[in-house]
Amino acid sequence: MKKRMAVFFLFFLTAGILALSARAENGGVKKYGEIHNIAEDRQIEKVGGIYEPEGLDKYMQRRFDAMDARISQIQAQIGQMQAEIMRELDKIKADQKNSSVLSS
Repeated sequence: MKKRMAVFFLFFLTAGILALSARAENGGVKKYGEIHNIAEDRQIEKVGGIYEPEGLDKYMQRRFDAMDARISQIQAQIGQMQAEIMRELDKIKADQKNSSVLSS
């Protein structure tokens, strides 16, 4: 009976280890020897001697800052495009004015 229990224990222990390794491959992030079920770009920090994922507030602030920088970059590009469009419109108006003067 004890032998049978030992076999079952080893079976379940092996199944548990395999399940944890499969979890690490499918959704967990392994950092500092531990598996964390977090986004890949979320950082791990050492708090009180224990490695843990950074706070959600820090993670989201970093994401929002990156998005804000991207939006600012796009706004600058739009401003450049608007200035270029205005220059081209001014050229077209000047060409129309010159052609109307020449035709009269």
